[in-house]
Amino acid sequence: MRNLIGRQFLKAAHRLGVELPQQSPKGRLLWNDAQKFELKHALAFMDHPGFKEWVSRFDDPQFLVSNGFRDKYFVAEFFGGDDTLAAEFFDHVTGKTVLDVGPCVFSPTSVWDVAAKRIIIEPLYDEVSRWQIDNRGRNLFVNIDEAYSSPAEKFIPELVAGVNGAVLVRNCIDHSPQWPFILSNIAKYMTPGAVLLLWNDLLHPPEYLDGHYDITDDPIAFRRLLETMGFKIEYEFVQPNSTMLDYGCRAVLM
Repeated sequence: MRNLIGRQFLKAAHRLGVELPQQSPKGRLLWNDAQKFELKHALAFMDHPGFKEWVSRFDDPQFLVSNGFRDKYFVAEFFGGDDTLAAEFFDHVTGKTVLDVGPCVFSPTSVWDVAAKRIIIEPLYDEVSRWQIDNRGRNLFVNIDEAYSSPAEKFIPELVAGVNGAVLVRNCIDHSPQWPFILSNIAKYMTPGAVLLLWNDLLHPPEYLDGHYDITDDPIAFRRLLETMGFKIEYEFVQPNSTMLDYGCRAVLM
């Protein structure tokens, strides 16, 4: 999680002008403490009036992939701004199962209506969805077929070889000291040919220590780890204005 909560909606929060509490560095935290930190900032984000307006678009058919919608930030990140490649990706996931790991307060796959099945793994799902129902009148994890309120590093046997479309895991793995198990689980859930869309900070400055775990100072070594797990990297990127060492890629499980 970045300074507010990061994950799928970091840029959206900036666009909305959301002001969130500042964290103070306390050193490394236990996983449960990190989740408490994340929940605190998730609730603050969702309490902003702009959040309700922003997510309301997911009720509008014009924002469905089947109607031609392409989120420009998603396309810019994982496809280098190439709409043709993004269209090919959505053709690939049509009629297949997709998984979002660590979406936190909503999943971008909600608008991927071409997929046959949409699954999420989110350790805060129960708390976040309960808050959404109590304060927004509904669960905002719309169009999700299965939700696991479970740490992503916890192995879920029934998902093995169950994801033949794509896995989205954005700004998630550095919230657990057991991040290698998250990647290992993801590889087991995917079938050959499925696409991995991944982005994460690899190192964090002192003011980001609450709720974060450093991964590596060597992006090349991180890439090799993914390749060892059976992934073929098709595209790599970094956030252009990031002050932290980060890494993103689009990859295919071989």
